[in-house]
Amino acid sequence: MHSMSWGAGGTIVYNPFFGDGIFVLRPDGSEPVAVTTLDPKRRESFHVYPKLLSDGKRFLYVIHTVASQPNEIWAGSVDGTLRQRVLRADALVGIARGDVYFMRDGAVYAQRLDEDDLRVEGEPRRVAQRVGFFEPDAAPGASMADDGALLYSVPTDDTIEWAWYDRSGRRIEKIYEDAGVVPRSLSRDGKKVAAVKFEASKGANDIYIVDLERGLRTRLTSGLSFHQSPVWSPAGDRVYFGSDRDGPYDIYAQAEDGTTPAVPVWKSALDKDVRDITPAGDALICLESTRETRNDIWFVPIEAPEKRRPLIATEADEIGALLSPDGQWIAFRSDRSGRYEAYVRRLEGGRTTQASTNGSTGFLWSADGSELIMRTYDGDRVAVPLTFSGNEATPGKPLLLFTPPRGFSIHAATAKGLLASTLPDPTDFVVPLYYDSAPLR
Repeated sequence: MHSMSWGAGGTIVYNPFFGDGIFVLRPDGSEPVAVTTLDPKRRESFHVYPKLLSDGKRFLYVIHTVASQPNEIWAGSVDGTLRQRVLRADALVGIARGDVYFMRDGAVYAQRLDEDDLRVEGEPRRVAQRVGFFEPDAAPGASMADDGALLYSVPTDDTIEWAWYDRSGRRIEKIYEDAGVVPRSLSRDGKKVAAVKFEASKGANDIYIVDLERGLRTRLTSGLSFHQSPVWSPAGDRVYFGSDRDGPYDIYAQAEDGTTPAVPVWKSALDKDVRDITPAGDALICLESTRETRNDIWFVPIEAPEKRRPLIATEADEIGALLSPDGQWIAFRSDRSGRYEAYVRRLEGGRTTQASTNGSTGFLWSADGSELIMRTYDGDRVAVPLTFSGNEATPGKPLLLFTPPRGFSIHAATAKGLLASTLPDPTDFVVPLYYDSAPLR
Protein backbone atom coordinates (compact mmCIF):
# COMPACT_ATOMS: atom_id res chain seq x y z
CA MET A 1 0.00 0.00 0.00
CA HIS A 2 1.65 3.19 -1.20
CA SER A 3 -0.44 5.84 0.61
CA MET A 4 -3.71 6.01 2.53
CA SER A 5 -6.16 8.17 4.48
CA TRP A 6 -8.36 6.79 7.25
CA GLY A 7 -11.78 8.39 7.79
CA ALA A 8 -13.64 8.72 11.10
CA GLY A 9 -16.12 6.00 10.14
CA GLY A 10 -13.42 3.46 9.36
CA THR A 11 -13.42 3.99 5.60
CA ILE A 12 -9.94 3.91 4.06
CA VAL A 13 -8.96 5.47 0.74
CA TYR A 14 -5.60 4.34 -0.56
CA ASN A 15 -3.32 3.70 -3.52
CA PRO A 16 -2.27 0.01 -3.56
CA PHE A 17 0.50 0.13 -6.16
CA PHE A 18 2.25 2.37 -8.65
CA GLY A 19 0.22 2.58 -11.83
CA ASP A 20 -3.07 2.36 -9.93
CA GLY A 21 -5.83 4.80 -9.07
CA ILE A 22 -7.41 5.32 -5.65
CA PHE A 23 -9.29 2.45 -3.97
CA VAL A 24 -11.81 2.45 -1.13
CA LEU A 25 -11.81 -0.15 1.65
CA ARG A 26 -14.98 -0.08 3.75
CA PRO A 27 -15.26 -1.23 7.39
CA ASP A 28 -17.85 -3.90 6.48
CA GLY A 29 -15.09 -6.14 5.15
CA SER A 30 -16.20 -5.97 1.51
CA GLU A 31 -13.65 -6.15 -1.29
CA PRO A 32 -11.74 -2.92 -2.11
CA VAL A 33 -13.24 -0.91 -4.96
CA ALA A 34 -11.42 1.40 -7.40
CA VAL A 35 -12.96 4.89 -7.28
CA THR A 36 -10.54 6.68 -9.63
CA THR A 37 -9.09 5.44 -12.91
CA LEU A 38 -6.12 6.69 -14.87
CA ASP A 39 -6.78 8.74 -17.99
CA PRO A 40 -4.26 7.64 -20.66
CA LYS A 41 -5.09 10.67 -22.82
CA ARG A 42 -3.70 12.90 -20.05
CA ARG A 43 -0.70 10.58 -19.67
CA GLU A 44 -1.48 9.89 -16.04
CA SER A 45 0.96 7.53 -14.31
CA PHE A 46 -0.78 6.97 -10.95
CA HIS A 47 -3.09 8.57 -8.38
CA VAL A 48 -1.63 8.93 -4.90
CA TYR A 49 -1.74 10.47 -1.40
CA PRO A 50 -5.51 10.76 -0.91
CA LYS A 51 -6.73 12.99 1.95
CA LEU A 52 -10.34 12.60 3.12
CA LEU A 53 -12.32 15.80 3.61
CA SER A 54 -14.38 16.54 6.71
CA ASP A 55 -17.54 14.91 5.33
CA GLY A 56 -15.73 11.55 5.01
CA LYS A 57 -17.23 11.09 1.54
CA ARG A 58 -14.93 13.15 -0.64
CA PHE A 59 -11.17 13.38 -0.81
CA LEU A 60 -8.32 15.20 -2.49
CA TYR A 61 -5.54 13.29 -4.22
CA VAL A 62 -2.57 13.84 -6.53
CA ILE A 63 -2.67 12.88 -10.19
CA HIS A 64 0.92 12.11 -11.18
CA THR A 65 1.56 12.54 -14.89
CA VAL A 66 4.61 11.72 -16.96
CA ALA A 67 7.59 13.82 -15.94
CA SER A 68 7.23 16.23 -18.87
CA GLN A 69 3.94 17.50 -17.43
CA PRO A 70 3.18 18.95 -13.96
CA ASN A 71 1.17 17.06 -11.35
CA GLU A 72 -2.24 18.25 -10.20
CA ILE A 73 -4.51 17.89 -7.17
CA TRP A 74 -8.01 16.62 -7.93
CA ALA A 75 -11.09 15.76 -5.89
CA GLY A 76 -12.78 12.36 -5.84
CA SER A 77 -15.47 10.61 -3.83
CA VAL A 78 -15.82 7.25 -2.12
CA ASP A 79 -18.69 6.34 -4.45
CA GLY A 80 -16.52 7.03 -7.51
CA THR A 81 -18.81 9.66 -9.04
CA LEU A 82 -16.65 12.77 -8.49
CA ARG A 83 -13.66 13.81 -10.57
CA GLN A 84 -12.81 17.51 -10.35
CA ARG A 85 -9.57 19.44 -10.80
CA VAL A 86 -8.58 21.63 -7.83
CA LEU A 87 -5.12 23.10 -8.55
CA ARG A 88 -1.65 22.48 -9.95
CA ALA A 89 0.83 21.14 -7.41
CA ASP A 90 3.80 18.81 -7.21
CA ALA A 91 2.49 17.11 -4.05
CA LEU A 92 -0.35 17.21 -1.53
CA VAL A 93 0.71 17.78 2.09
CA GLY A 94 -2.58 18.02 3.97
CA ILE A 95 -5.83 19.81 4.78
CA ALA A 96 -6.16 21.85 7.97
CA ARG A 97 -8.19 24.80 9.27
CA GLY A 98 -9.89 25.41 5.96
CA ASP A 99 -6.70 25.42 3.90
CA VAL A 100 -5.17 22.93 1.52
CA TYR A 101 -1.39 22.61 1.91
CA PHE A 102 0.61 21.57 -1.13
CA MET A 103 4.09 21.64 -2.62
CA ARG A 104 5.24 23.54 -5.65
CA ASP A 105 8.85 24.07 -6.79
CA GLY A 106 10.38 22.92 -3.51
CA ALA A 107 8.18 24.97 -1.16
CA VAL A 108 5.00 24.36 0.85
CA TYR A 109 2.04 26.64 0.18
CA ALA A 110 -1.37 27.05 1.81
CA GLN A 111 -4.50 28.21 0.01
CA ARG A 112 -8.09 28.61 1.21
CA LEU A 113 -10.29 25.68 0.14
CA ASP A 114 -14.05 25.97 -0.20
CA GLU A 115 -15.11 22.42 0.67
CA ASP A 116 -18.62 22.94 -0.67
CA ASP A 117 -17.66 23.47 -4.30
CA LEU A 118 -14.04 22.20 -3.96
CA ARG A 119 -12.38 25.32 -5.33
CA VAL A 120 -9.44 27.28 -4.00
CA GLU A 121 -9.81 30.96 -3.20
CA GLY A 122 -7.38 33.85 -3.01
CA GLU A 123 -3.66 33.64 -3.55
CA PRO A 124 -1.49 30.82 -2.18
CA ARG A 125 0.63 31.69 0.88
CA ARG A 126 4.13 30.29 1.10
CA VAL A 127 4.45 28.52 4.46
CA ALA A 128 7.91 26.96 4.17
CA GLN A 129 10.66 26.94 1.57
CA ARG A 130 13.43 24.45 0.78
CA VAL A 131 11.31 21.43 1.67
CA GLY A 132 12.12 17.89 0.62
CA PHE A 133 10.23 16.43 -2.34
CA PHE A 134 10.61 13.20 -4.35
CA GLU A 135 9.12 13.51 -7.82
CA PRO A 136 8.91 9.81 -8.86
CA ASP A 137 6.49 9.13 -5.97
CA ALA A 138 4.95 12.64 -5.81
CA ALA A 139 6.06 12.32 -2.19
CA PRO A 140 6.26 15.49 -0.06
CA GLY A 141 8.99 15.70 2.57
CA ALA A 142 6.34 17.08 4.90
CA SER A 143 3.50 15.83 7.05
CA MET A 144 0.63 17.78 8.59
CA ALA A 145 -1.49 17.31 11.71
CA ASP A 146 -5.18 18.23 11.83
CA ASP A 147 -4.40 21.40 13.80
CA GLY A 148 -1.98 22.67 11.15
CA ALA A 149 1.32 21.59 12.71
CA LEU A 150 3.74 20.99 9.84
CA LEU A 151 6.69 18.64 10.15
CA TYR A 152 9.10 18.75 7.23
CA SER A 153 12.62 17.90 6.12
CA VAL A 154 15.07 20.36 4.65
CA PRO A 155 17.13 18.96 1.76
CA THR A 156 20.87 19.34 2.17
CA ASP A 157 23.47 19.95 -0.49
CA ASP A 158 26.58 18.75 1.33
CA THR A 159 29.96 18.78 -0.32
CA ILE A 160 30.87 15.25 -1.38
CA GLU A 161 34.55 14.38 -1.73
CA TRP A 162 35.82 11.81 -4.23
CA ALA A 163 39.17 10.12 -3.62
CA TRP A 164 41.23 7.01 -4.29
CA TYR A 165 41.69 4.59 -1.38
CA ASP A 166 43.76 1.46 -0.94
CA ARG A 167 42.40 -1.87 0.29
CA SER A 168 43.04 -0.95 3.91
CA GLY A 169 40.83 2.12 3.62
CA ARG A 170 43.77 4.53 3.54
CA ARG A 171 43.09 7.66 1.49
CA ILE A 172 45.61 7.92 -1.34
CA GLU A 173 44.54 10.92 -3.38
CA LYS A 174 41.65 13.36 -3.46
CA ILE A 175 40.42 13.81 -7.02
CA TYR A 176 37.23 15.90 -6.91
CA GLU A 177 34.59 17.48 -4.68
CA ASP A 178 31.25 19.07 -5.39
CA ALA A 179 27.97 19.86 -3.67
CA GLY A 180 25.60 16.90 -3.80
CA VAL A 181 27.27 15.21 -6.79
CA VAL A 182 27.59 11.43 -6.28
CA PRO A 183 29.79 9.30 -8.59
CA ARG A 184 28.06 6.32 -10.17
CA SER A 185 30.06 4.93 -13.11
CA LEU A 186 33.76 5.26 -13.99
CA SER A 187 34.66 5.15 -17.68
CA ARG A 188 36.92 2.28 -18.77
CA ASP A 189 39.88 4.63 -19.29
CA GLY A 190 39.42 6.06 -15.80
CA LYS A 191 39.23 9.64 -17.03
CA LYS A 192 35.53 10.44 -16.62
CA VAL A 193 32.75 9.67 -14.19
CA ALA A 194 29.00 9.62 -14.81
CA ALA A 195 27.46 11.06 -11.66
CA VAL A 196 24.03 11.98 -10.31
CA LYS A 197 22.88 15.07 -8.44
CA PHE A 198 19.52 15.39 -6.70
CA GLU A 199 17.91 18.68 -7.72
CA ALA A 200 15.83 19.67 -4.69
CA SER A 201 13.67 22.19 -6.54
CA LYS A 202 12.16 19.48 -8.77
CA GLY A 203 12.67 16.49 -6.47
CA ALA A 204 14.57 14.47 -9.06
CA ASN A 205 18.05 13.40 -10.18
CA ASP A 206 20.00 14.67 -13.14
CA ILE A 207 23.08 13.04 -14.63
CA TYR A 208 26.39 14.86 -14.98
CA ILE A 209 29.68 13.93 -16.62
CA VAL A 210 32.77 14.82 -14.58
CA ASP A 211 36.12 15.06 -16.39
CA LEU A 212 38.59 14.04 -13.69
CA GLU A 213 41.63 15.43 -15.51
CA ARG A 214 40.12 18.89 -15.93
CA GLY A 215 37.85 18.93 -12.90
CA LEU A 216 35.01 19.93 -15.23
CA ARG A 217 31.34 19.04 -14.62
CA THR A 218 28.93 18.91 -17.61
CA ARG A 219 25.20 18.35 -17.28
CA LEU A 220 23.88 15.51 -19.44
CA THR A 221 20.14 15.47 -18.60
CA SER A 222 17.54 18.11 -17.72
CA GLY A 223 13.78 18.61 -17.49
CA LEU A 224 11.35 17.34 -14.85
CA SER A 225 12.27 13.66 -15.25
CA PHE A 226 14.10 11.52 -12.70
CA HIS A 227 17.32 10.11 -14.19
CA GLN A 228 19.24 7.29 -12.55
CA SER A 229 21.90 4.56 -12.75
CA PRO A 230 24.21 5.85 -15.53
CA VAL A 231 26.46 3.19 -17.09
CA TRP A 232 29.29 3.91 -19.53
CA SER A 233 29.66 2.15 -22.86
CA PRO A 234 33.03 0.35 -23.09
CA ALA A 235 34.20 2.86 -25.72
CA GLY A 236 33.29 5.77 -23.44
CA ASP A 237 31.27 7.50 -26.14
CA ARG A 238 27.80 7.16 -24.59
CA VAL A 239 25.97 6.68 -21.32
CA TYR A 240 23.01 4.38 -20.68
CA PHE A 241 20.56 5.33 -17.93
CA GLY A 242 17.01 5.02 -16.63
CA SER A 243 14.43 7.80 -16.91
CA ASP A 244 10.72 8.19 -16.09
CA ARG A 245 10.11 10.83 -18.76
CA ASP A 246 7.29 8.77 -20.30
CA GLY A 247 5.86 7.30 -17.10
CA PRO A 248 7.56 3.97 -16.31
CA TYR A 249 11.33 3.91 -15.96
CA ASP A 250 12.73 3.13 -19.41
CA ILE A 251 16.31 2.70 -20.58
CA TYR A 252 17.91 5.40 -22.74
CA ALA A 253 21.28 6.04 -24.37
CA GLN A 254 22.88 9.43 -24.87
CA ALA A 255 26.18 10.65 -26.30
CA GLU A 256 28.52 11.57 -23.45
CA ASP A 257 28.98 15.12 -24.71
CA GLY A 258 25.23 15.74 -24.57
CA THR A 259 25.08 17.13 -28.12
CA THR A 260 22.31 14.81 -29.28
CA PRO A 261 18.99 13.86 -27.63
CA ALA A 262 18.68 10.65 -25.63
CA VAL A 263 17.31 7.70 -27.60
CA PRO A 264 15.25 4.86 -26.07
CA VAL A 265 16.80 1.41 -25.86
CA TRP A 266 14.11 -0.50 -23.99
CA LYS A 267 10.59 0.83 -23.36
CA SER A 268 7.65 -1.03 -21.82
CA ALA A 269 4.85 -0.59 -19.30
CA LEU A 270 7.05 -1.85 -16.43
CA ASP A 271 9.81 -0.07 -14.51
CA LYS A 272 13.35 -0.95 -15.59
CA ASP A 273 16.86 -0.07 -14.42
CA VAL A 274 20.21 -0.59 -16.14
CA ARG A 275 22.96 -2.14 -14.01
CA ASP A 276 25.85 -3.10 -16.31
CA ILE A 277 26.99 -3.60 -19.90
CA THR A 278 28.87 -6.47 -21.55
CA PRO A 279 32.59 -5.94 -22.30
CA ALA A 280 31.76 -5.95 -26.02
CA GLY A 281 29.18 -3.22 -25.48
CA ASP A 282 26.45 -5.16 -27.27
CA ALA A 283 24.05 -5.93 -24.40
CA LEU A 284 22.84 -4.45 -21.14
CA ILE A 285 22.18 -6.16 -17.83
CA CYS A 286 18.92 -4.68 -16.54
CA LEU A 287 16.36 -5.10 -13.81
CA GLU A 288 12.66 -5.25 -14.53
CA SER A 289 10.09 -4.80 -11.79
CA THR A 290 6.75 -6.64 -11.60
CA ARG A 291 4.11 -6.91 -8.90
CA GLU A 292 4.45 -10.69 -8.71
CA THR A 293 8.23 -11.16 -8.60
CA ARG A 294 9.51 -7.66 -7.77
CA ASN A 295 12.89 -7.29 -9.54
CA ASP A 296 14.22 -9.80 -12.06
CA ILE A 297 17.48 -9.66 -14.02
CA TRP A 298 17.39 -9.45 -17.83
CA PHE A 299 19.90 -9.68 -20.68
CA VAL A 300 18.99 -6.99 -23.23
CA PRO A 301 20.72 -6.82 -26.66
CA ILE A 302 21.15 -3.12 -27.40
CA GLU A 303 20.42 -3.34 -31.14
CA ALA A 304 17.57 -5.83 -30.70
CA PRO A 305 15.91 -5.26 -27.31
CA GLU A 306 12.92 -7.32 -28.45
CA LYS A 307 15.20 -10.37 -28.16
CA ARG A 308 15.82 -9.76 -24.46
CA ARG A 309 15.67 -12.74 -22.13
CA PRO A 310 15.48 -13.24 -18.38
CA LEU A 311 18.71 -14.31 -16.70
CA ILE A 312 17.46 -14.69 -13.13
CA ALA A 313 13.73 -14.51 -12.48
CA THR A 314 12.34 -16.04 -9.30
CA GLU A 315 9.77 -15.11 -6.66
CA ALA A 316 12.60 -13.49 -4.68
CA ASP A 317 13.86 -9.95 -5.26
CA GLU A 318 17.01 -9.94 -7.42
CA ILE A 319 18.95 -6.66 -7.51
CA GLY A 320 22.42 -5.16 -7.88
CA ALA A 321 23.52 -7.31 -10.83
CA LEU A 322 27.11 -6.79 -12.06
CA LEU A 323 29.21 -8.66 -14.63
CA SER A 324 32.75 -9.81 -13.94
CA PRO A 325 35.44 -7.88 -15.87
CA ASP A 326 35.64 -10.67 -18.47
CA GLY A 327 31.84 -10.78 -18.80
CA GLN A 328 31.66 -14.51 -18.05
CA TRP A 329 30.13 -14.34 -14.56
CA ILE A 330 27.34 -12.38 -12.93
CA ALA A 331 27.00 -11.43 -9.28
CA PHE A 332 23.74 -10.22 -7.80
CA ARG A 333 21.88 -9.81 -4.54
CA SER A 334 18.72 -11.68 -3.59
CA ASP A 335 16.49 -11.90 -0.52
CA ARG A 336 15.64 -15.57 -1.14
CA SER A 337 17.09 -16.47 2.30
CA GLY A 338 15.06 -13.84 4.14
CA ARG A 339 17.72 -11.13 3.88
CA TYR A 340 19.82 -9.84 1.03
CA GLU A 341 22.89 -11.96 0.31
CA ALA A 342 25.29 -11.86 -2.64
CA TYR A 343 25.33 -14.71 -5.16
CA VAL A 344 27.52 -15.64 -8.15
CA ARG A 345 26.88 -17.78 -11.21
CA ARG A 346 28.12 -18.09 -14.77
CA LEU A 347 26.33 -15.65 -17.06
CA GLU A 348 25.10 -18.35 -19.43
CA GLY A 349 23.91 -20.70 -16.72
CA GLY A 350 25.32 -22.96 -14.06
CA ARG A 351 25.11 -23.41 -10.33
CA THR A 352 24.29 -20.30 -8.28
CA THR A 353 26.50 -19.97 -5.21
CA GLN A 354 26.05 -17.71 -2.19
CA ALA A 355 29.15 -15.53 -1.79
CA SER A 356 28.30 -13.50 1.31
CA THR A 357 28.10 -14.87 4.85
CA ASN A 358 26.79 -11.89 6.84
CA GLY A 359 24.36 -10.27 4.44
CA SER A 360 25.24 -7.86 1.66
CA THR A 361 24.10 -4.30 1.07
CA GLY A 362 26.30 -3.86 -2.01
CA PHE A 363 29.39 -5.13 -3.80
CA LEU A 364 31.82 -4.59 -6.67
CA TRP A 365 34.06 -6.93 -8.62
CA SER A 366 37.79 -6.47 -8.11
CA ALA A 367 39.72 -5.23 -11.13
CA ASP A 368 40.95 -8.75 -12.03
CA GLY A 369 37.64 -10.48 -11.27
CA SER A 370 39.11 -12.68 -8.54
CA GLU A 371 37.14 -11.13 -5.66
CA LEU A 372 33.91 -9.46 -4.67
CA ILE A 373 34.51 -6.39 -2.53
CA MET A 374 31.43 -6.28 -0.39
CA ARG A 375 29.60 -4.13 2.14
CA THR A 376 28.07 -6.18 4.96
CA TYR A 377 25.04 -5.39 7.06
CA ASP A 378 27.44 -4.28 9.80
CA GLY A 379 29.00 -1.70 7.47
CA ASP A 380 32.33 -3.55 7.10
CA ARG A 381 34.10 -3.79 3.76
CA VAL A 382 35.23 -7.34 3.08
CA ALA A 383 36.87 -9.15 0.17
CA VAL A 384 35.45 -12.52 -0.83
CA PRO A 385 37.94 -14.51 -2.98
CA LEU A 386 36.49 -16.57 -5.81
CA THR A 387 37.85 -19.57 -7.71
CA PHE A 388 36.22 -20.72 -10.93
CA SER A 389 35.95 -24.20 -12.37
CA GLY A 390 33.71 -25.03 -15.30
CA ASN A 391 30.28 -23.60 -14.58
CA GLU A 392 30.81 -23.14 -10.86
CA ALA A 393 32.29 -20.37 -8.71
CA THR A 394 33.58 -21.26 -5.26
CA PRO A 395 33.78 -18.43 -2.70
CA GLY A 396 36.48 -18.39 -0.06
CA LYS A 397 36.44 -17.02 3.48
CA PRO A 398 35.66 -13.27 3.61
CA LEU A 399 38.64 -11.10 4.51
CA LEU A 400 37.95 -7.94 6.52
CA LEU A 401 39.46 -4.96 4.71
CA PHE A 402 38.32 -2.04 6.88
CA THR A 403 35.34 -0.49 8.63
CA PRO A 404 34.79 2.96 7.10
CA PRO A 405 33.11 5.94 8.71
CA ARG A 406 29.47 6.67 8.03
CA GLY A 407 28.87 8.38 4.68
CA PHE A 408 31.57 6.33 2.87
CA SER A 409 30.66 4.61 -0.42
CA ILE A 410 32.82 2.70 -2.90
CA HIS A 411 31.91 3.18 -6.57
CA ALA A 412 34.70 1.46 -8.53
CA ALA A 413 37.49 -1.03 -7.90
CA THR A 414 40.43 -0.62 -10.28
CA ALA A 415 44.11 -1.53 -10.42
CA LYS A 416 44.78 1.97 -9.07
CA GLY A 417 42.59 1.46 -6.01
CA LEU A 418 39.06 2.02 -4.78
CA LEU A 419 37.17 5.08 -6.01
CA ALA A 420 35.01 6.21 -3.10
CA SER A 421 32.97 9.20 -2.02
CA THR A 422 32.61 10.59 1.48
CA LEU A 423 30.63 13.23 3.27
CA PRO A 424 33.19 15.33 5.20
CA ASP A 425 31.19 15.33 8.43
CA PRO A 426 28.03 13.23 8.09
CA THR A 427 25.73 14.09 10.98
CA ASP A 428 22.06 13.79 11.73
CA PHE A 429 20.16 16.91 10.78
CA VAL A 430 17.44 18.50 12.89
CA VAL A 431 13.98 18.59 11.33
CA PRO A 432 12.18 21.83 12.29
CA LEU A 433 8.56 21.61 13.41
CA TYR A 434 6.42 24.42 12.06
CA TYR A 435 2.90 25.56 12.84
CA ASP A 436 1.78 27.37 9.73
CA SER A 437 4.52 29.98 9.14
CA ALA A 438 5.64 30.33 12.79
CA PRO A 439 8.04 27.83 14.39
CA LEU A 440 6.70 25.98 17.42
CA ARG A 441 8.58 26.79 20.61
